[in-house]
Formats: sequence, C-alpha cells, structure tokens
Amino acid sequence: MYTPEELAQAGIAPDATAADCLWVESGLDWLRQRTTLPLPEGVSLAGLPAGAKLFLWQYAEQLQRSGITSESIEGLSQSFSSESLDVLLSQLAQSLLPAWYQGVQFLPKQQLWDYGCHRR
Repeated sequence: MYTPEELAQAGIAPDATAADCLWVESGLDWLRQRTTLPLPEGVSLAGLPAGAKLFLWQYAEQLQRSGITSESIEGLSQSFSSESLDVLLSQLAQSLLPAWYQGVQFLPKQQLWDYGCHRR
C-alpha cells in the first residue's frame, strides 16, 4: 500500500490522506485490468507517465463525487450525471493514455450469407 507521502512526491495528490491512497490503489487496479500499461505490484508512482498520474487523480475525484456534476452551497442543490462512470473513466483513459488504452475495437462483420449455404 502506498503512503500519502508517496502520492505527494509523485505529484498525484499534494495533500493526500490515507483514503486517497486507497483510491489510487483502486485506480491502479482499474488500469491493470483495462490497459497495457506495465503496472507490476508495488510500482513506483513517481515513475508513472504523466497521463497515468492524471488518470489516478481524476479516478479518485470521479469516484468520490459519484456522479455529482455541480453543487450549490447556498441553494443546497446538486446536479447529477446520468452518464455511466465506467464510460467516463474509459473516455478519460483514452484521452490520457492513448498508447496503452484501446477501448472497444470494432471489427468488420463478414458477409454471413457468402458461404454457399443459401445459394439458389
């Protein structure tokens, strides 16, 4: 597990708390599952590419906000996003880590009836 000092030294979260460390661990798991970025256990946060550091910071922000897009203190109102969090994180990864994140790939569909099965 990483320490708040490691997060601060890496430039991910200057005022990191123990909870931020857990968010970063979770973000690293997300990246391990969905990208080709080499992230062995115990990877040095300082050695991560800038895009990965930004992703981890945004990952923590997005999950902590859990869909809230705006807040008004005086009016005590909140606006929520209906967009899937996974879609948002995928877009973020595509933007920040294009060399390691491919997202969904569409393959051309082959002609289903071109195998001689339905010729007359």
